[in-house]
Amino acid sequence: MISIHPNEHEHSGRAWSMSQLARRTNVAFEIDGVDEDARTGWSVQVRGTAERVMQAYDVVELWTKTGPVPWAAGERTLHIAITPQTITGREVVAPSLNSAQ
Repeated sequence: MISIHPNEHEHSGRAWSMSQLARRTNVAFEIDGVDEDARTGWSVQVRGTAERVMQAYDVVELWTKTGPVPWAAGERTLHIAITPQTITGREVVAPSLNSAQ
């Protein structure tokens, strides 16, 4: 199984690049968020199979859909599709400061 982390990809303990994805591969993908002001956070993990998006019409559709736009610098030429088998998540909420009394 390939575990995908921000800016880090691991495959059986070896360095690995998503551009090396040549066939459908089992993956786990996790994304997290934190709201410091609200003292909340969340985490979602998807496990499934990933493969490169290769069909020209699929790539065109991905680039023309409205949605999140990457804010990090760099060229985006690789799209990976994950077919989920399981999706898990949790929300973390800090106890109210008033409830500690």
